[in-house]
Amino acid sequence: MLQLWPLLVYREHQKGKSVADLALALKMPEFAVVERLEAMKLCLERQVRIETDPTG
Repeated sequence: MLQLWPLLVYREHQKGKSVADLALALKMPEFAVVERLEAMKLCLERQVRIETDPTG
């Protein structure tokens, strides 16, 4: 499930959760949540593959 968390966070935001709510739930600063949401949006718009395995 951890591999899918960026997509799940994006989906929750699309369903109406605020950045502040997501940041609180994830125990992250709001700017970090915004960065991840923007990255996910770009990936989806451009159909970019998301690397989930840091070892390659």
